[in-house]
Amino acid sequence: MGYSVCVVGAGPMAVNHIRALNKVGFTVKHIGASVNSRRAQQVAKQFDIEHVWPDSGEMIEKADWDAVVLVTPPENTLEILKRAQRRERPILVEKPVALRAAELEALSSSSAPVLVGYNRRHYNVVRQAAGFVEKRNACLATFQIPQAFGNDSPVRGTSAAEYAVKTKVAIHFIDLARSLLGNLHPVSVTETVTGQASPSRVMVTKSDRGDVCVFHANFNASANFGVTVDADGERVRLEPIERVAWFDGLEIVEPTEAVPIRQYAPVETYRDFEQHYSEGCKPGLYRQAQALLDVVSGREDRYSATVTDAVEALRLAERLVS
Repeated sequence: MGYSVCVVGAGPMAVNHIRALNKVGFTVKHIGASVNSRRAQQVAKQFDIEHVWPDSGEMIEKADWDAVVLVTPPENTLEILKRAQRRERPILVEKPVALRAAELEALSSSSAPVLVGYNRRHYNVVRQAAGFVEKRNACLATFQIPQAFGNDSPVRGTSAAEYAVKTKVAIHFIDLARSLLGNLHPVSVTETVTGQASPSRVMVTKSDRGDVCVFHANFNASANFGVTVDADGERVRLEPIERVAWFDGLEIVEPTEAVPIRQYAPVETYRDFEQHYSEGCKPGLYRQAQALLDVVSGREDRYSATVTDAVEALRLAERLVS
């Protein structure tokens, strides 16, 4: 049996979702965007979408659909999400849904299943890292978040605009940490300012089972996003997040006349890339679309974030970014 889906939004991320939805077998029949949206017309033509709605709320309320995907800025998401909940059908909503935990927490309960689009939870390489964590009693995890900002960005991150930008970046990795380690509780937050860079912040958290997780929000750093998990002398490294490497032990290279110092090289035992599992889609979106299909079909979804997950991630983001 084929299932129909409607999509709210017509930007590049909406296109990524539509491509993944089509790949797993959904039929995208409706797309809603702003009034007279040329972009929506173009996307509809590109993917043979039958109906273009100038009013997304009206589409949600009147169109015939089995699931809806909301791909809108967090500033505009809550109201359209509330309208979708009234249909009591599965919803996939793009992260972070809102910018403050209190706003999202106030969302009324509904029987409609809501999947929050933290697509990195669905990475195969992240699941491999999760397998590493599950086999250890406790781990030390470090998350490096070096989002770049322009030279005109305020030195002190107090403006609403800068808070929003930083939150939209940091929230990806906070949710990723919670997906690997479970609930995280803040222990301390420290801020430092170096030169004219945006303030860098370090937040130390602890999980219910005793993992220690450290977030380095080293904004404007000359670095890539990365995750390191250490336990029992072994290490898993995701840098960037789409590439995983496992290390076990050190190779000691004794000094030579040419290099008169002892060198310690981590021994890499395994490497893998998320691109191998993406089915031609943006990483994580194919499996995320499959998860939505599972929910529509009455099957279990084990990996997607819930609204509760999104609320807890926002709570931590507020501590890290504010």
